[in-house]
Amino acid sequence: MTTIKLSEEYPVVVTFDSNVLEIFHEPYQQEYRRHGLHIFWIDSIELIADKWGNQSMVVHTTEHRDYAKWPVDENIVPKVTDLIAEIERAKASFHFD
Repeated sequence: MTTIKLSEEYPVVVTFDSNVLEIFHEPYQQEYRRHGLHIFWIDSIELIADKWGNQSMVVHTTEHRDYAKWPVDENIVPKVTDLIAEIERAKASFHFD
């Protein structure tokens, strides 16, 4: 299982277990936020840079929409790049039983 804290400023933690990408972020109105996406619903995932060079991780779903965009600290970019490659490999080899 891969677990990464994307940013110190925006506390978002992502985990990936070869089938499900889970995103945990800070509570909102006393609720703990946890989202999970099975790789079946992930169309693509990428790092994008804004005009200032700040990186964000974006997940595009099979419904052709951006699931969410999370800031990524510069020192975490290599780990996120590895995570994206891991997800792409898992997508390529996935099949239902």
